[in-house]
Amino acid sequence: MSKSTVEGVKKIRILRVSFNNGIRNSEISSFRSALIEKFGRDNIVFHNHHTEDSFLYKYPLILYKCIRSQSSLICLDFGVDFVLISLNMLPKFS
Repeated sequence: MSKSTVEGVKKIRILRVSFNNGIRNSEISSFRSALIEKFGRDNIVFHNHHTEDSFLYKYPLILYKCIRSQSSLICLDFGVDFVLISLNMLPKFS
């Protein structure tokens, strides 16, 4: 077994997307709301709600952050795919 592999531990893909616009911590909820509206409320990966009053009780796959005064997304596991598809940034394979 290599040093970087631990038996029984799942490898998780991580993607950080940072946008050029400046943002304050107090504006993160507005940033989150804008992206949810843009990509659709029916996409549960972006907001962790089944309905208005029913939640998905597991760790979110997309986190909304302010990193160095930039609005940012931290995407985990298949949240990476959802963000890349939504932003039309999937790598092109030939």
